Amino acid sequence: MRLCVLFLLAALLWAGSWSLAWAEDVVVVPHPTRVRLSGEVVELAGGEQMGLAGLGYDALAPFPWLPGAWVGLSGYGAAGGDRGGLFTLGVTLGWRARIVGPFGVEVGGYAGGGGGASAGQGDGLHLRGHAALTAQFAQAEIAVGVVHNRFHGGTIEDTGLGIALHFSDTLSVLGLGTAAPATVDTRSWTVAPLVSLYFSADETGRSGAPLADSISLVGIGLERHLAAGWRLPVRLAGAARGATGYMEVFSGLGWVGSGLIAPEFFLLAGAGGGGDVDTGGGILLRPEIGLGVGLGNSLHLRAAAGYTWAIDGDFSAPGATLALAWTSTEWVQLGAGPGTLAASAVQADPWRMTIGGSRYSPRAGRDQGVSLISVLVDKPLLPWLVLTGRARSALSDQAGGYSEGLLGARVEWPLLAQHTLGLSGEIGAGGGGGIPIGTGAIAAVMGHWRWMPLPRWGMQIGVGRLLALDGDLVTDIIEAGVVWSFARPLVR
Repeated sequence: MRLCVLFLLAALLWAGSWSLAWAEDVVVVPHPTRVRLSGEVVELAGGEQMGLAGLGYDALAPFPWLPGAWVGLSGYGAAGGDRGGLFTLGVTLGWRARIVGPFGVEVGGYAGGGGGASAGQGDGLHLRGHAALTAQFAQAEIAVGVVHNRFHGGTIEDTGLGIALHFSDTLSVLGLGTAAPATVDTRSWTVAPLVSLYFSADETGRSGAPLADSISLVGIGLERHLAAGWRLPVRLAGAARGATGYMEVFSGLGWVGSGLIAPEFFLLAGAGGGGDVDTGGGILLRPEIGLGVGLGNSLHLRAAAGYTWAIDGDFSAPGATLALAWTSTEWVQLGAGPGTLAASAVQADPWRMTIGGSRYSPRAGRDQGVSLISVLVDKPLLPWLVLTGRARSALSDQAGGYSEGLLGARVEWPLLAQHTLGLSGEIGAGGGGGIPIGTGAIAAVMGHWRWMPLPRWGMQIGVGRLLALDGDLVTDIIEAGVVWSFARPLVR
């Protein structure tokens, strides 16, 4: 699977949380964040133009000793032109300052991996920098400025104008110490692993050859609840069979009813492409209707039918989606600083995110090794059992365009006070970059060692093996990354 927002594969873990022991009160700490949407036009070789859309989630005050600094996780995808299917995933950092009144300045840099659609991405290492003027209004901000995009080892390098919208948000986590009583509200989310099917028997690909009769996809959905049943969704999915390397990302607006059997309606727009699917510039539209059936314990089984078409490509097809959805409600601290809540009102919902790099050393199917950026999200269910979601994108050795997404589970054993050993199994989809993985289905086994010298921060090293289930690739893996551990304060 190509692009996996990270913080979005993150969400994949629908199972409940295990409780932690607290004193009479717990501390809820708010962290200012934002959702960042951007768009620009990139000139490719030969004068061709490609629209590039971005989605990011940023921590706005990660370093108290460096005011104005911000860091985040971002993804970019083709959304205009004729290169639908180009996606990259990576990390962003920058600095921002208010100049006068609502006006300010911002600079930032991005490094990630990916590519696709034969757009000239080379190794797949995507470097992007921007400098912009900003204007704040209500809970949003607009930024207009200069953007530079470059793909290392490829033919894409361009400087132009870009525009972005920033929407203010807050991430509340459980912390340590003491504080005054909290001023809180609640916020609900739904996360849902999903499988989808396109009925594509009458469709023709970019190459002119007929597409497979059906395209199977696996992915993840995340929905933020609004008032009166309305929701803001984000969905990511990649082909596991029928169109190796196809990837899609959707957002939009939805409504979900209440009750044991709940109707739902979604109107989605997004970007997609790859796997010979002719999405033109990559912009997709999908209306969808469905039903959800309550299974208890905040779980719903949801089935939906929809129709997807590329607005400037030849692909259009009906489809169906089946998802297992878990809904949780969290406490949100409304003040600028930490606050306390009664421990009896809070259930700890632990998570871990690891951002780093992986190196593939193929034993079969490819002569060269590949370096990749890796994002791993852990959802502990029990002290010894963890569900995992992972995204990787290539950034070396002319493998630009290869990306993958995997879901799995890991068994862990504590080793001394700050060390943990783990053994995991993962399965998912991937494609692109000339990597021989057949229809796209892949599986991996990994061993990990994690060291947490600080309460929230540490490092993780892993080794293992990945293989294509019906392709030629068999490769050893070594990886390392920085770990951030946190817990959401759920309403008990």
